[in-house]
Amino acid sequence: MLPYAALAVLVVAAGGCHVDQEPGTVGPGSGADQVIKFENVTTNIPVLIRIPDANQEFELAVGDSRTVEVYSLEGSTTFYVEIFQNRPNQDISVAPRWTGYIEVGKVVTIRQRITIQPDIHD
Repeated sequence: MLPYAALAVLVVAAGGCHVDQEPGTVGPGSGADQVIKFENVTTNIPVLIRIPDANQEFELAVGDSRTVEVYSLEGSTTFYVEIFQNRPNQDISVAPRWTGYIEVGKVVTIRQRITIQPDIHD
């Protein structure tokens, strides 16, 4: 964690691209709920969210939310997530960020604080 940006919770309903799943396990059409919800409740900090193992990358503006479908070839239910402060003209390689692992079915709320500290909850 870098102690710079203050972030908010992100929860938005939207489909996304994903890694194709092997038939018969977890994936589109399997009936399994493979989503992570993100909410950005900050007052002035847009964010960029990356979920590398699920080939996901998207921006969330202030006040936006999104529900993202996540799948992996291995059938994983825990995904590595990176959340970056994403202000206009900011170099993302030096931007304040939070990284960690999130389980499917969780809600990630990004709040405005001295550091980037998303809350992860059901």
